[in-house]
Amino acid sequence: MSDVKRMHETLSRALPDIPLEVESAQAGMSWIHVPAEHIAAVIGHLRHTEGFDYLACLTGIDTGEELQIAYTLRSLPDKTECALKISLPRDEAVVPTISHLYGVADWFEREVFDLYGVHFDGHPDLRRIMMPDDWEGHPLRKDYVFPSEYHGISAERPDPHDLLDPEYEACAVDPAPKSDSKEGSTS
Repeated sequence: MSDVKRMHETLSRALPDIPLEVESAQAGMSWIHVPAEHIAAVIGHLRHTEGFDYLACLTGIDTGEELQIAYTLRSLPDKTECALKISLPRDEAVVPTISHLYGVADWFEREVFDLYGVHFDGHPDLRRIMMPDDWEGHPLRKDYVFPSEYHGISAERPDPHDLLDPEYEACAVDPAPKSDSKEGSTS
């Protein structure tokens, strides 16, 4: 049985009033889907009762229809991992902080706030961490429109495919290279 399925059973017994579901992606990774309003309680249980002492990752995802946050917790002594996800509506993305449970969550949550616009209720210092304080919008959201300039500085970005395609053609390997030696000379 996988760590996620085992933790799902453990959490379902310990927190019976919280509806939890195991979900899987096409690539085979599994996670426990948690209602957003219960994420701090679930992660608190995993940390204090189940020994998940390390928050490896907390990141945002924009599916185009909703925002999600993925959490990856590890128990270093037990060598186990548990992945959790929550879903949030795009227009009201608010979730309880877990910065009181893991110090590093302070930074992870600020990054998700800055780049996706998710508000972490109860966070001690929720402000931008990557973009300037006066930046408008959240650049990793799929509906974000990149500005043409910022304080008079052009922010136009060329399509990277337009830049790279000529370079790829210039670096293409000739399938039948000519030999420079006199023995195999084709000229």
